[in-house]
Amino acid sequence: MMRSFARLLLAFAACAWVLPGRANELAGVWEGTVGTLPVRACFEEVKNDSAVQTYGQYYYLRYLRWINLVPPEGKNVRSGTFDEYDTQDQRWHLGPVEGQELGGIWTDGKKTLPIRLTRVNTHKKACTDPAYTGPMQKLRRKFAGFLSPMHLMSRSGPPSLP
Repeated sequence: MMRSFARLLLAFAACAWVLPGRANELAGVWEGTVGTLPVRACFEEVKNDSAVQTYGQYYYLRYLRWINLVPPEGKNVRSGTFDEYDTQDQRWHLGPVEGQELGGIWTDGKKTLPIRLTRVNTHKKACTDPAYTGPMQKLRRKFAGFLSPMHLMSRSGPPSLP
């Protein structure tokens, strides 16, 4: 029995090495810039039916409006690509996490801007973590009964988080 468990563990480790856990790399709160504008971003895993998918969200510190990031239809998080929910062409293309840094590009099909992010934390419920929502606290208090930012997603977005 112990041999079976050891084989299973080795097989899992081999799969993890071949297909790196992209979602685990992204999970957490990030801050940095899109172009020259300061942003705060979060990524977290959401169990959707039998699969686990990574969703994200960000906002410009200047505008304080959440923008949901979802994997494009038919792609998984390992592609490093996220669509801005409810838009036609706006998309994030992220490179690999390097230490505590994450880079990529934002595009709307016409222009391209660099994304430069630094990890703030690796909180599993990053999109409800005060490190992410902090600048929005005044706005949150204004709206009674407001839920977490991930609850704003509807239609084909992820299910409500607990």
